[in-house]
Amino acid sequence: MKIFLYTRKIEAEYREAVIGFIDFLVRQGCSIFIHETLNGIIADSPWREQLTVIESAQNLDGMDLAVAIGGDGTVLELARYSGHWRIPIVGVNTGRLGFLSLIKMNAVKENFAQILNQEFDIEHRSFIEVMVNDEEVSSLPRALNEVAILGHPHNTMISVHAYVNDTFLATYWADGLMLASPTGSTAYSLSCGGPILSPEVNGFLITPIAPHNLNVRPLIIPMSQKVTFIPESREGKFMMSIDGQSHYISNGTKITMQRSGVELRLVRLKEEHFFDTIRNKMGWGFDQRN
Repeated sequence: MKIFLYTRKIEAEYREAVIGFIDFLVRQGCSIFIHETLNGIIADSPWREQLTVIESAQNLDGMDLAVAIGGDGTVLELARYSGHWRIPIVGVNTGRLGFLSLIKMNAVKENFAQILNQEFDIEHRSFIEVMVNDEEVSSLPRALNEVAILGHPHNTMISVHAYVNDTFLATYWADGLMLASPTGSTAYSLSCGGPILSPEVNGFLITPIAPHNLNVRPLIIPMSQKVTFIPESREGKFMMSIDGQSHYISNGTKITMQRSGVELRLVRLKEEHFFDTIRNKMGWGFDQRN
């Protein structure tokens, strides 16, 4: 199996564990390819001569699996980096919460023994495609979590005119407005009071950010529909956040979002279930009195 390893940064406390993980994969007969961010790690690996450094995403063709070592942000970065190659991605969690990076480092060898034996399922997670003023902008990434329109500078109220399939929905007076995917329902949208969507739900979530008209609520719509946001404010400046990446826009800019033809193929072990993840990560049903 050809496996690509990706990370942002490895904390010192996980260094030996990552070296041991690489050792395990090589001993299992895997061909290991690494992103350049792992250069500092492989210097201490006895297998460093057998590891190939990937310098461009164009060299990912033919990979069987891509591994993000970090938190959910690292999974998002890897999803963007691997682009259209449709490589199954698995997250090894060295972060905190982790709704996408579910494998814990202290159980990584046992879990990957299952993966190497093909004992896993693939979840298909949709991306959001973004257009500006009805034009595709090649520099804009696809969103896996959400696209948010925010006032700039911060803490300024804005109005956002929202349309669904070119039909007027409402004008939101708020600190911002976002369109989230089911994957993003456990991210920024959740902190703004949005509901959690199961990954199998084929829907988008329109979530206001600190709304000033208090009668508006998060809204779920079919993912087959196109959504348009047009922001206005006295300052005339806005920040469009695509999975946390900032892009600045001006008054009246037309932001159109729809389901992308590209999907994230996320590896999930057979005994794992989304509801188990939600219950354990969020502490549902755990009573501090017990």
